[in-house]
Amino acid sequence: MTFGVLAAKTGARSVWGNDLLRGIELAIERANARGGLHGRRVRLAITDGRSRDEQAATFAKQLCEREDSVVVFGELGSAASERAANACAEKSVPFVAVGSTARDVSRANEFAFRVAPTDIEHALALAKYTRQTLQKRRVAVLYRRNSVLQLQLADAFAEAMRRNGGDVLVRETFSDVDTDVVALANQLRGANPEVVFVPTLAADGARVALALRNARVTGQLLATDGWRSEAVFAVGAEAVTGAIVTDAFAPTAPRPATEAFVQVFRERFRAEPGTFAALGFDAARWVLSVATRVPSLESRPMRDAMAGSQFDDGATGPLTVDARRMLTRPVQLLRIERDRFTYVDAVAP
Repeated sequence: MTFGVLAAKTGARSVWGNDLLRGIELAIERANARGGLHGRRVRLAITDGRSRDEQAATFAKQLCEREDSVVVFGELGSAASERAANACAEKSVPFVAVGSTARDVSRANEFAFRVAPTDIEHALALAKYTRQTLQKRRVAVLYRRNSVLQLQLADAFAEAMRRNGGDVLVRETFSDVDTDVVALANQLRGANPEVVFVPTLAADGARVALALRNARVTGQLLATDGWRSEAVFAVGAEAVTGAIVTDAFAPTAPRPATEAFVQVFRERFRAEPGTFAALGFDAARWVLSVATRVPSLESRPMRDAMAGSQFDDGATGPLTVDARRMLTRPVQLLRIERDRFTYVDAVAP
């Protein structure tokens, strides 16, 4: 039997695409070493998506038709995943979006699934953590003016805070991080927020953190996974130390499944696993676990079994997919400790 994979092995998304692919390959290798599925080896049919959204439907259709894939995994870009999911649906083949987070790809059609929390769910998890765990109410939000994604994250966080009794004291945008943020930092010092949410990319986040520190703004810094990069240390680790950021995977989480995955990945690839490797590993293992309960390994029965299933032994934490294919799973929270990210908590949005 064949599992198809549409992964960006080349092009702009290749670093993450190859990371994702290694996670899926590792899961299938381990399954085959234990006898495969119902005594049959699982074959991976891998197609390079080339980081080209406009070709995703064509590649996905080939995986369904030429390779006779029972299920197809992929991609990183949400636009590519939606196109691939729709092409798979035409052939009644389940499609699992492994790393797509900009949109909920599972809404594309009745054969579409996802395993990663969306970007909006990251912001919602942080708002929940702010109110329920930190028990903070007074917040400020800073983000780049021309970013649609950062606007959406700011909206989601602010609305969730207000809905749960929070108070958004300051919500401001910046264009030039080195000039605008200095003035904004002084404004925040006067407002004295307990929490500052900065849903930017890492390089901007580092400069915002430094400006806030220089202005003696003491609120807890929160950020989404745009900060989950070595670039966040660009202007010095001291400025960002203590900030809490989100991710779909926390390699230092004290979970046996996480620790086991990190160990076997290191042994197999002599490298540290990235977030997409962990998501790929869990996506394949989830589908494999579902397949063990399906007597007929065909696409339609697989789709029906995947809907209304759960997987509790994931490296990225447990996941539940309800009968409507809606995903429920926690977002991982990590604290920046000088030059590293350490596990803090896992919060369901």
